[in-house]
Amino acid sequence: MHLQCCCNVAEIYGNGILSIFEHQIHKEESKMLVFNLVFRQAGNVSLVQFGTDYADTFNYIAFREASQKGLISITEVNSSGNVNSLMIDNRSDEFVFLSDGDLLQGAKQNRVLNTSVLIEPNSKIIVPVSCVEAGRWRYTRRDFGESEFYAPSNLRRVKQVAVVTHLREGHGHRTDQGKVWDEVSNYASLHKESSPTSDMLNTFEKKKHIFDRDLNDIFPEAHTNAVAIFIGRKLVSVESFNSRQVYSQYFEKLIRSAMMDSAVHHDDRTMNKKDAYLKLERFISKLTEIDFEKHKAVAAGEELRFASDEMTCYELNYEGKTIHFAALLSSEEKRDKIYRDSRGMIVINFGHFKGRIFRDILRNDYDYAMRIMLSPELSEVMKRELFEEALRYAPNR
Repeated sequence: MHLQCCCNVAEIYGNGILSIFEHQIHKEESKMLVFNLVFRQAGNVSLVQFGTDYADTFNYIAFREASQKGLISITEVNSSGNVNSLMIDNRSDEFVFLSDGDLLQGAKQNRVLNTSVLIEPNSKIIVPVSCVEAGRWRYTRRDFGESEFYAPSNLRRVKQVAVVTHLREGHGHRTDQGKVWDEVSNYASLHKESSPTSDMLNTFEKKKHIFDRDLNDIFPEAHTNAVAIFIGRKLVSVESFNSRQVYSQYFEKLIRSAMMDSAVHHDDRTMNKKDAYLKLERFISKLTEIDFEKHKAVAAGEELRFASDEMTCYELNYEGKTIHFAALLSSEEKRDKIYRDSRGMIVINFGHFKGRIFRDILRNDYDYAMRIMLSPELSEVMKRELFEEALRYAPNR
């Protein structure tokens, strides 16, 4: 996937309100426009919800709706079962979507999908999954139902790194089951919970009453189909859905997932609206540097994938339309060339003055500060951020 990014940010007022924030990302022949940003907070989890111009350009429904209408079933592949495969039977006349974050409950053991899938109307397909309940292999019910929860981003990132590796080797959408179980155990330990069957859903269930206290104050905003999630001051994930209705159905699960992740990311710093918008802008700018790999999807469509130590990024699209996009960032913090410290001050993270506050460099070595602002190591977004800082704090000359 070849990306070119053109950014237009206007009027950042003193109170931190961003009045206009638009990005155009040219993806092959298509263009993605990001707009209608809304900032919300719940504890140390912050959100920027936004809309994209491809919203509602493809007609499909989520597993929840199809299941409620009795039009779809997910079962073991046969009576014996296979830990890493499930059968989906779509008996509807519509495309049905399931996300790689979907935690499925029932049958012989609870599972999570290895990748997002778009199931064609009136079709059956076997999909790759991973186990998130190592200690059970017996039926509690004959099929799988939707759970109220969504796999945390760190677990999803571990899955996606393995999927990319296996796709490159020609082994399909396989994960490293051992690492998935390690993540399930890690989340249980961090939240001081245990389960007789080592069940990921058990950890969620025991924390749900805590997570849901904050859900009264946040909700899917009108005209949005995407969200960037921050824990403390770290950007953890960016996720979008073609359908606004599907986005609204996943919204609460996404937030519970972020609250589960808050124990992994260990960041109690406070995010503010202005910095959240700038971090999202930097992220979108970075997408222009990524060389995506193209792979056939498990069901309908194709996938675009990228994986590094810092981030996994993938997109499911069908006939040129983005159905689902997700970027999952590592819990290990890697500083940008510039970053803001706990006081909100810009710190330079390269060159002669690495580790110094930019405001102090402006006052003590103005000429060098100007060279930093023009450095080819910085993105245009970073240069603009330094320029705005210089306008506020540079000495009179």
